[in-house]
Amino acid sequence: MHIKGIRESDWFLSFLMVWFGWTLAGLIVGGIGGVLTWMVLQGASQDTVAAAGAVIGFILSLPVQYFLLRFIVAKFIIPKLEPVHEPSTEPIARL
Repeated sequence: MHIKGIRESDWFLSFLMVWFGWTLAGLIVGGIGGVLTWMVLQGASQDTVAAAGAVIGFILSLPVQYFLLRFIVAKFIIPKLEPVHEPSTEPIARL
């Protein structure tokens, strides 16, 4: 692949969207994981529930972050890549 037409602003915009999306996804999925952890560990101390909720929320947010990264790269970076033309592998006819 040959990079043609990708400016620094394209990379920066993609980075900002990924970072903002990861933050938002981590907040939402982490909150849901925290609430579910609290429901399961009602008799535990607040510190235990907070630590377990943080770990479970982080693990649950990883697939969301992965698919968000794939979507943003496919939408904003991949269309600007130009394929490199490979030399032909067909044998040359001899005279």
